[in-house]
Amino acid sequence: MSFFSKIFLLLIFMFSFSINTSAATGPEDLPELKEKVYYNVSPERPNVGDNVQLEAEMYGTNVKDANFVWKMAGKTFKEGVGANRVNFTLSEKTKVDLTITTGSDVIIQKSFEFDPKKIIIIWESKTYTPPFYKGKPLYSKESSLILNAINLDQENPLTNVYNNYTWKVDTTVKGNESGVGYSSYVYQGDILGLEPLLTVSMTGIVSAKDKAIGRTAARGGQSLLRVQSFPTEIMSYEKSPLLGVLFNKMLRSPYYLNQSETTLVSYPAYYAFSSSLSGLYEWYINDVKINTSLNELSFKKKKDNEQSRLTISIKNDASILQSRDATYVIDTNRK
Repeated sequence: MSFFSKIFLLLIFMFSFSINTSAATGPEDLPELKEKVYYNVSPERPNVGDNVQLEAEMYGTNVKDANFVWKMAGKTFKEGVGANRVNFTLSEKTKVDLTITTGSDVIIQKSFEFDPKKIIIIWESKTYTPPFYKGKPLYSKESSLILNAINLDQENPLTNVYNNYTWKVDTTVKGNESGVGYSSYVYQGDILGLEPLLTVSMTGIVSAKDKAIGRTAARGGQSLLRVQSFPTEIMSYEKSPLLGVLFNKMLRSPYYLNQSETTLVSYPAYYAFSSSLSGLYEWYINDVKINTSLNELSFKKKKDNEQSRLTISIKNDASILQSRDATYVIDTNRK
């Protein structure tokens, strides 16, 4: 047989093999291509005490026509047609098994495993907030964070003196702030205002006294935290001669001045201050600086149907980035 004859026969063989393969494995014969299921887990990395939601979304079969069986630790805790969503509170290592039987009797199985962190980081920002402020003081550039590692695996999570802690900022180990009993760490923000990844690793240690009574070491673990940085703010209020500062109503622009005389008070928010007295205050009316360094300003209404621009500037003398201006339009028109 000549060389060209062999090539011709080889091409015929490859062509026939290609036709037979496509005919045998077409997408119409693969049931998994008909039943596409997507799973949503919220939160993706739950901690102890978090409410976890699992949801199955189906494409190819109506969810209302499918039967769902949810099992936890081998026991059924939810079952029904269209029951594609479950919620539960995570308290320990948990495995959830899901079996879906579609309307066309296709069975799909999926397992979810949760091993919650036993170590959590609780953070506190050392920033100032006005009196009666509702909420948590936010972290701002050049302020500090106090971090506390809590071991949820112990009988008393706050007694962590015999555990070894290693703190890291991004990939840098903070050796001077790590060691036995170092469950707290203070992070000082810099001028760049970065939001580093803060990590604590814990290893359980047993004291000689605990060994004598047969107590074992706490299980180790690791926790990660990234705290968002927020800009500083100014919160202003009206001061009443009879009621004092009206903290229940924050000043908005325009401010309608109906009485003959009023006093406005401004407070810094999320500054690295221990009190409002630490701020540098400057007031301007229509860009003209007022000779005062207090955080409050009193002024009288001279006539109706007039508008003025009031600006308050608060600075932190020890920080370049902690500075803010707030401008309000003072309107003497009758609202």
